[in-house]
Amino acid sequence: MPNCFQLVRKSDPSAGPVRLVEIDEICKHFNEIPDPVKYYWSWYDIIGFNLAMGESFEDQRKRFVTEQHDNEGDKALVYARLIEIVDFLDQNFTPNSWWERK
Repeated sequence: MPNCFQLVRKSDPSAGPVRLVEIDEICKHFNEIPDPVKYYWSWYDIIGFNLAMGESFEDQRKRFVTEQHDNEGDKALVYARLIEIVDFLDQNFTPNSWWERK
């Protein structure tokens, strides 16, 4: 039973879901070079997975803020970047999640 998600651009909702590889435009926002294999800061594996499991951007933001405050050093910096990525995605995309049974 797969859990799925998609993101729809807020600026053009009638265009439907955006191909996830296109969402790696996030690299441009953060002035980074896209990796040909991995998503920026593994956003798909972390934030995307959480969306597929039914968490909202706000749910994730709250959890990441708590984790950032509960940690220090590099680990706190990771959560700070995840918060920035959630903010970017939340500002630009509307998530839709569901589960399928085949």
